[in-house]
Amino acid sequence: MKKINVHKKVLLSSVLFLGFSALVVLNFNYGTDTIGAEEKGDRERLEQKRTTEITSKHKAELKEIINTANIMKSKQHDRLVLEERAGCVDKDEYLASGEIQKIEGWYSSWGVPIDSYALDGSVSRNEHIYFLSENDSLTGLAESGNRDANYALGLNKVWEALTGNKASSPKLSSQPSKFDEAIFLEQPNLRLMKEGRIFLLKSVAGGNLYAYIELALSYAYEYSVVSKYLNNDEKDSYKRKIALYGKMPNFLMGELRTNYFQASYLGKKGAQEEMNQLWKDEANERATYRARNGYAPLSVKRKSDFYKEEVICK
Repeated sequence: MKKINVHKKVLLSSVLFLGFSALVVLNFNYGTDTIGAEEKGDRERLEQKRTTEITSKHKAELKEIINTANIMKSKQHDRLVLEERAGCVDKDEYLASGEIQKIEGWYSSWGVPIDSYALDGSVSRNEHIYFLSENDSLTGLAESGNRDANYALGLNKVWEALTGNKASSPKLSSQPSKFDEAIFLEQPNLRLMKEGRIFLLKSVAGGNLYAYIELALSYAYEYSVVSKYLNNDEKDSYKRKIALYGKMPNFLMGELRTNYFQASYLGKKGAQEEMNQLWKDEANERATYRARNGYAPLSVKRKSDFYKEEVICK
């Protein structure tokens, strides 16, 4: 009996020991997990704080860089303004000096319609010398080689071809914008259009290079009416002619701005090389025409022959 009781005591003690051990292990694991979670939370908060500090530092540095760049940009702008003003001319003094007339002289030398600049800064278009002249009276002058008569007659023919109106073209008037406000015929008179272009080319032969611009515009106006009936090749043909004539003054006169006349065809791949050859061909054809019809060789005058370019104070 005593031995059995000892065994029972031993067994009971073993059970109690195992239970106590399990409880200790459970408590230890729970404690370890709790400590680990707390340490992990501390690390995350520390990392977040460090990230916030770094981000704030970077933002401050970036702001400083931007401010420095803005200051430098402002200083550069002020320097350029001062440099420009140091060499600029007062607008009112310039208008009163007569230099505007010299500038007009250069543009007029190659046929550009002239605007008048008043001392108050207003601008108005001067009427062409042959505005309101009858086509019959212009024809005789044009045949004698008068470049202005050829120009006026050419514009009148183009105007009639597009609108059916036999009056003088608004482009010869003091209100050229009325041309663009007109309603064009559904079908332009192509015979009259061709005649108008012939007179414009004769004006070119007489030294009116601006007539090239009007030639280009005549194709542009016609294209705006008939494009819906054309296939892609025919559309390119129109755009090629617009680029050919519209950019001829640039080809012949290096002093003109490249954007004086926009030509969408030049955006096409390989178009620049193609047009270079066409411009050369047109220049040679016009020179041959001049020689054959008794015109003097083309003489393009430079700006410096008329005036000195000045910067006007803003």
